[in-house]
Amino acid sequence: PKVKNNVLRNIARVSAKTYAGGCNNPSSISGIDACSVIISTCNKDLKLEKKVRKLPCGDWKENIDANVGDEIQFRITVTNTGCAFLSNILVRDILPPQLLYIGATPSPDIINGNLLSWLINLNIGETKDIYINTVVNSSTVHGVSTLVEQWNYSFQPAVTHNADGKRMRFGSSAAVADLLGNENLETVTGSDEVTNFYPELGKNARGIWRCFSSDGNVIWARETFTDEARSSPAIADIDGDGNPEIVAGTTSGVYVEIMDQHGNFIWTFPKIKGTFQGGAFVWHSSPALADVADGCGLDGLEVIIGNNPYKSVWCFDGDNSDGINNGITVQDSDFPWGHGSLGSEGTDWDVIWIFNTGGRVIASPAVADIDNDRHKEVVIGSLDGWVYALNGANGALKWKYKTNSQVFSSAALANLDDDPQLEVVVGSEDGFLYCLDGVNGALQWTYKTNGGISSSPSIGDVNGDGKLEVVVGSKDGYVYCLNNLGGLYWKYKTNGAIFSSPSFSAKCCCSQYQENWPMFRHDIARAGYYSEINSDGLYILIGSDDEYLYMLDGANGNLVSKFLTKGPVRTSPTIADIDNDGKKEVLFYDWGRQNSKKGYTDTFWCLEISNCTGINKITNWAYVDYNCNIHKKDSANITISGNNQYNLKIQKKVKRQPCGNWVEHVTVNTGENVEFRIRVTNTGNIDLDNVRIKDVLPAELTYISATPTPNSINDNTITWYTNIDAGETKYFYITAKAEEATQLATNWGYTDWDCCIHEKDSANITINQPLQPGLSVEKYVKWDCSTPFKKSINANLGDYVVFKIYVNNTGEIPLDITVKDKLPIGLTYADYAYPREPDQIVYPLDGTIHYIWYFHTVQPGESIVITFHAIANECGEHINIVNVTGRFDCNNKIYDESNATVFVTCEPNITIIKKVWDGSSWVDSVTANVGDDLQFQITITNTGNVPLDTYVKLTDDLPNFLTYNNDANPTPSSSSPHHIEWNNLAPLPAGDSVTITFTAHADTTGEGDNTAAAEGKYDCLPPVCDSDYAHVKVKQPPQLGLEIQKKAKQQPCGNWVEHVTVNTGENVEFRIRVTNTGNIDLDNVR
Repeated sequence: PKVKNNVLRNIARVSAKTYAGGCNNPSSISGIDACSVIISTCNKDLKLEKKVRKLPCGDWKENIDANVGDEIQFRITVTNTGCAFLSNILVRDILPPQLLYIGATPSPDIINGNLLSWLINLNIGETKDIYINTVVNSSTVHGVSTLVEQWNYSFQPAVTHNADGKRMRFGSSAAVADLLGNENLETVTGSDEVTNFYPELGKNARGIWRCFSSDGNVIWARETFTDEARSSPAIADIDGDGNPEIVAGTTSGVYVEIMDQHGNFIWTFPKIKGTFQGGAFVWHSSPALADVADGCGLDGLEVIIGNNPYKSVWCFDGDNSDGINNGITVQDSDFPWGHGSLGSEGTDWDVIWIFNTGGRVIASPAVADIDNDRHKEVVIGSLDGWVYALNGANGALKWKYKTNSQVFSSAALANLDDDPQLEVVVGSEDGFLYCLDGVNGALQWTYKTNGGISSSPSIGDVNGDGKLEVVVGSKDGYVYCLNNLGGLYWKYKTNGAIFSSPSFSAKCCCSQYQENWPMFRHDIARAGYYSEINSDGLYILIGSDDEYLYMLDGANGNLVSKFLTKGPVRTSPTIADIDNDGKKEVLFYDWGRQNSKKGYTDTFWCLEISNCTGINKITNWAYVDYNCNIHKKDSANITISGNNQYNLKIQKKVKRQPCGNWVEHVTVNTGENVEFRIRVTNTGNIDLDNVRIKDVLPAELTYISATPTPNSINDNTITWYTNIDAGETKYFYITAKAEEATQLATNWGYTDWDCCIHEKDSANITINQPLQPGLSVEKYVKWDCSTPFKKSINANLGDYVVFKIYVNNTGEIPLDITVKDKLPIGLTYADYAYPREPDQIVYPLDGTIHYIWYFHTVQPGESIVITFHAIANECGEHINIVNVTGRFDCNNKIYDESNATVFVTCEPNITIIKKVWDGSSWVDSVTANVGDDLQFQITITNTGNVPLDTYVKLTDDLPNFLTYNNDANPTPSSSSPHHIEWNNLAPLPAGDSVTITFTAHADTTGEGDNTAAAEGKYDCLPPVCDSDYAHVKVKQPPQLGLEIQKKAKQQPCGNWVEHVTVNTGENVEFRIRVTNTGNIDLDNVR
C-alpha cells in the first residue's frame, strides 16, 4: 500500500466458492480485513554494544583470550538513541556451550537453556547495562572433523589372511609409546607378512616387527625368527628398570617375544634356537600385562596370553632376571611342539601358571579386580564357547559362563551399574553380546545382533551423559551402541562384516601427546575401558570389511568421516597425538593384499583427525528488538587458547639459623635468629612486571636484614617490587631476631600484580625461653643369662657375652640421639640386638668396628635401652666403649661416654698319646718278631681353652730296627724310613683331637722306644708341646729242632765210634746225644 498522511493501510481480501448445495449449485462467499500503521514523524532507534572482560579486573574488550576455568563477564549496553520513550524492549543473549552461566545483573526475565532474555524500558537518551557472569568450562569448538592421510607404509606381498581354518581372523593392532625419549611417540606393529625379502632387515626372513617414527620412517625392524607377528603388542616397563619393553606373540610361529625399546630380544618362550617356521598358529592372542601375582614375591609385571592349539592360558613372569623358577614346572605335554628343549625355566623364561580350557584360545585376556576382592582376575573366552574368570595369582578357575558358540571376542571390564563389582561384556559367534556379573559370572543382560560377534566390545561414556555405553561391531555389518542396561542407543550400518574392535577418541582439541587409545583394547590390561569423561561425547573409530575406516559420533551414531583403504580392515585403530601437533593420529593397517589384482599389498596407515586445533574462538551474540521495527545485534569473542595465563604462586617458609631446615613452623628460643624465605613463581605463561612482594613481621620479631635489598622498610613491613618472567621463580629472604616468648607468631607474605592476582602464605614461629639439655649413658656386660650385668667380667675364648646400654635424656628438651658402640678387635658382634639392629656400621682404620643407632626426638626423661651379643674371639682385656651424642637447637650437641670390660683368659695346651697294637688292643709296649709289621696310633688332643690355629706339628722317630711303610693317615708332610713329620694338622679347636695311624716293618732284632712329639701354637702366645712313646722289642721268630747222635765203644777202654767189633762175652757201651737245636726250651722230650 501507499502511505497517505503518515498512514499506511493494508487491506486483505478472500473469496471462495462453496458446494454445500450440491455440485450444480455453487455459492460465492468473500471476506475483507485491514490494518493501519501510523508512521511517526519521530525516528525511533536503539544502539547495542557487547563487550567482554576477564574477571576480576580485566578491561572491557571485543576480543579476549581465556582458559578453561576462567571467570568471564559480558556487558550488554542498550541506549535509546531515538526521539520517543520505548517500552518492552526485548534483549536476548545466547551463550556458547563452552560457557557455564553463573548469574546476571539484572536477573533475566526468562532463562531457557543458554538463552537469556530481558524486557526493559528506556527513556529518550537513557542507557542501561546488563552484566552476565560465566565460567569457561570447555575448550572444544566443533568443526567438521575429517580423517586425513598423513602417511602410509606398504608391507611386503607374501601374507597369510584367514589362516588356520579362518581362526586367524585378526591383524596386529599397533601400540604407541615414547620408546626413545625423543620429542615424539614411536609406533610398534606386527603384520600378516610371512617369508619375504624385507628391505628393513636387508635379508629374507619369515615374520617381522617394525618400529615407526612419527613421520612414518622405520626406526628399527626385528625378525621374529618364526612366522607372522599377528599378535598385538603391549608396551610397558615390565621389569622396573625405567625403560619400556615390548611384549607380543607370533601367530603361525611359536614364540612369545619380549623386546627392549630398541627391538632387542630380552627373553622369548620357547628360547630362540634359530629360525622356526610352520608352527601351529600358537599365539594369536594378544598379551595383557599386569601385576596379577600380588603377594607372591614376584617383581615387575606378569605376561598373560592365550594359546591356540594347546587350548590354554599362560602366565609368565615378565621379569625373570632373578634366575629363580617362581612358578610351575612346564611339562612336555603343556607345549608339545616336538622340537626339543624349551629352554631353562627360571632363566630363559619363567611360567607362573597355565590354565587349560576346553577349546582353542584366540581372544586376548582382560585383567582387573572384577569381584572387588582387591586381587586381580583374568577374563578370557575360548572357542569352546565358555568365558573363563581366573585367579590372577595362580590361574585357578573362579567361575565360567557358557555361550552358544565360539568366543573370538575379547572381554571388556567396567562398572556399568555402580555396584561394588565390575561387569564383564563379551561377544560370541552366536550373535549375542553378553553382560556378566564380575563376582559369579551370572548373566545380567544380552543383546542379539544378526551376525556373529568377533569384534571386542569397548566401554566408555560415548555420548557425554555421565553414564557408560557399550560399543561393538558385528558380522552383520552394524556398529552397535548400547546403554549400560543393554538397550539399543543407536546403530550404524557399514557395507561389510566387522571384525575390527572399536576405539574411542575425545572430540578434537586434544592436549599434546594425548594417548586416547594407545594400543589394542586401550591399555596393557586389555580391559577395553575408556575412563575419561567428556561432556561432548567421544568419537568411535572402527574398521570394516568394506575397506573403510569409520569415525562415528558417539552422541548419535552419525557418520563424522570415513577413509577408504586398500582392503578389509581387520585391525583395531590406535589413537594418539604421536607428532606433538595437538592433533590426534589414527594408526592401523588393512588387508590390501586381498586386492592383489589391483597391485595392492597390506598397507599401514597414519591418518589425522583434522579441523581440530588448540586455538578455539567462540562468539557470544546479543540481540535487541523493539516491536517489528528495530533489530540490532552485536557480539564479543573469546579465544580459548591458554596462551595468556597469568598467575602467581607464593610459598612462605622459615628456618632456625644457622642450620635449620625450611619448614612451615619452627620453635626457637629468645635471642636466637630466624630466617624467612618467600618463594614467588610465575605459573602463568606471560611475563609480569612490577610484581609486589610484601612481608609483615610479627611484633615478637625484630628485623635484621633482607636479600635482595627491599624497596621499602616501614616498621616491620618489608616490600619489594620486581619483574617475574613466565615460569620464573624468585626468592626473598628476611633475617629477624626472636625477642619475646610467644606460643605462636605468624609471619605473612603477600604478592600482588595489577588488580588481578592477590596471593599470600604464612610461616609460624613459637618462641620459648631457653631450656637446658642433659644426657647420660651407662654400659654393662654379663656372661650368661643367669648372671647379673656388671662393669667387667671374665670370659673364655668363644664365649657369648651380652652388653646392655642405658641412655637417658636427663635434660629439659628433646634430643636427636646417636649411640655409637666401639667394639674392640677382640670381640665380634653377633647380632641379636634389641630393640633393633644397628642403623649403620662403620669400619675405622684402627680395626675396631662402630655400631651406630639413631633415635629421633627423644623426650626429656625418656630412656633408651640397647642390648646386643658379642663373641670373645681373642685373649686379653677388651674395653667396649659407647659414646652418645645428643643434638638439639640447630645442631648443638651434648655428649657422654661409658664402657664395660671383658677379660678373656687364654690357656693353650696339647697332649699326645702313643700306642702300638698287640693284636687285640692298643698298648704301650709290644714284643714282635723279625719280619712283622707293627701298627702305631698317635692321638693329639687340644686340652687348652683356645684353638691351636697358628699351627699343629707332629714328628715320629722310629728306632733303627723299624722301617716306615709309607701308609700314614692322614698323609704326612714329609717322611724318611725312620722319621715322619706332619705340619698340616691345624686348626685344632679346643677339646678336639686328631688321630694318626701308620705301620712299620721289623727289619732286625732289637729293643727300643718309638717316640712321637707334638707342638701347637695359638696366636702370639708361646707354643705348647708334648711327647709320648711306645716300647718295642724285636726278636727272631720261634724255631723247633732236635739233633740225635748214637755212638758205641768197647769196654772198658774203647773209643766212641759209630761201629765197633767185639768178642762174645765182652761188654759194649752205647751213647745217645740229644741236642735242642731250636731257640725255645723243650720239655717232656722222649
